[in-house]
Amino acid sequence: MGAPIVWQIGPWVPGRRTTLEVLPAVWFFSDNNDYVGQNLSTDPMFQLEAHLTRDLTEHFWASLDTTWMVGGKSTVGGVAGDSLNNLGVGFTLGYQINDNISLTAATWRPSTTATRRSPDGRLSYLVHLRLAQDRGGAEAPEKRGMNIAPARRPARTTKSR
Repeated sequence: MGAPIVWQIGPWVPGRRTTLEVLPAVWFFSDNNDYVGQNLSTDPMFQLEAHLTRDLTEHFWASLDTTWMVGGKSTVGGVAGDSLNNLGVGFTLGYQINDNISLTAATWRPSTTATRRSPDGRLSYLVHLRLAQDRGGAEAPEKRGMNIAPARRPARTTKSR
């Protein structure tokens, strides 16, 4: 369950938009009574995600991204695990090809307990490429709300808002 918040910084003009997007969320998990023959329960997890996004042109944008997750301790068969306390940072670039198709590229680095290390001890990074097509619907793309996947920007149009 989350509550997205978007602050407009400066004019809402294509090619010059800047926003700060924040998504506080709480994850709730149900018990699994048949997890490899045992009971699995997970405490709620709090997540705070933020994106500072800037239009570089009318079709090209960039954002600095961060996510913090805490809680979510799992217990399997009465044995408790550790709670999460993960912080990650990233950077996303997006290009709006037309009103319905966008291309995004993102990189992400976990920076605390979420760090993933290869066998030689180096940190790993997530690189994400996505080509998305808006299939239309009853509402205009900009009225449908935020996309909280690694591509953070609502669909772009060249029309003034």
